[in-house]
Amino acid sequence: MEDYRAIIGENIRRQRKRRHMTQEDLADLTGMQPSSVGKIERAQANPNLNTLLRVADALEMDLPELLAAPSSERMNGYLHNVYLPALPEPNRSAARALLQILNDVVNIELDSSYVQSLVAQVLRLIRHSFYEVISSRCRDTMYRGLRVYGIKATFYAMGRAERVKVIPDLSTDRKAVERFVAQLNRNFVSYDNFMDLLEDFMGGDEW
Repeated sequence: MEDYRAIIGENIRRQRKRRHMTQEDLADLTGMQPSSVGKIERAQANPNLNTLLRVADALEMDLPELLAAPSSERMNGYLHNVYLPALPEPNRSAARALLQILNDVVNIELDSSYVQSLVAQVLRLIRHSFYEVISSRCRDTMYRGLRVYGIKATFYAMGRAERVKVIPDLSTDRKAVERFVAQLNRNFVSYDNFMDLLEDFMGGDEW
């Protein structure tokens, strides 16, 4: 697996230059030292969640876009507005990158909104990474896949619109998130496996 620090650093550098910003400009917007920005871009630093969120906000990027491998940005000649490609296979590199950061999150004190945001981004990334797998299956499976997305959404599939539910606020139970992350790190091998783990984590169909 490619080092997620290298992916993050390259994405930050590319977006910064695209916006005609210097490292000093980005440092001013994020409250960091210019030398810290340089270290992150050169993959010499391990940015925490708070830093990633501030950088993503300053560069007007989505967190998944910040973590996605550059070669995955385009598909069929255009850039997806969700910043993630509809890949035929799981984007394990990006998903594992988010899980690695989530592992760090459960061991430090953060505002619950940060935790909630990251968990939502993890589920969002994996949902889009598995988009083609989900869309190739039956409507019930697609509906189940969208339910774990974590926000209200309307998904058009097989000519029908399905309203999906909101999952519980995961940020209130750090131990549950920690157990879920540990399970994923041990068992992140396939779409079916992921869905089983997530369904078990969410308590089956009760929610």
